[in-house]
Amino acid sequence: MAHSKFFTNIFLNIVKKLSKLFGLGGMYVEIIKDVSFGIAPLKSSEAIEMIKGIKGYNLLKGARGENGGNIKKIDEIILRFSQIINEIEEIEVIDLNPVFTYQKDAFVDVRIKIKEEK
Repeated sequence: MAHSKFFTNIFLNIVKKLSKLFGLGGMYVEIIKDVSFGIAPLKSSEAIEMIKGIKGYNLLKGARGENGGNIKKIDEIILRFSQIINEIEEIEVIDLNPVFTYQKDAFVDVRIKIKEEK
């Protein structure tokens, strides 16, 4: 099964609006700065635009005979975690890295940071 790895991160900014960062991960984020942004909660059309908005989108679609990632599954993951961070006030950050998508499944390593009590 071929897979495609991508990186997504949700963070809470100073004005308490929830922002979402999406990219392919690794050197694509660190060196090429290939990321897109959105404000949570997202609609499916907004999540798809984030996915299509990165330079590496063609890699996600599949390139040079390699299968790409499951774009519908990536969209679903972004939407579900966008909803979770909006509904649970105590969550400060959700970091999904890596996310592997296959034809039918996805595997996600998730880190959730809870706000500290004052």
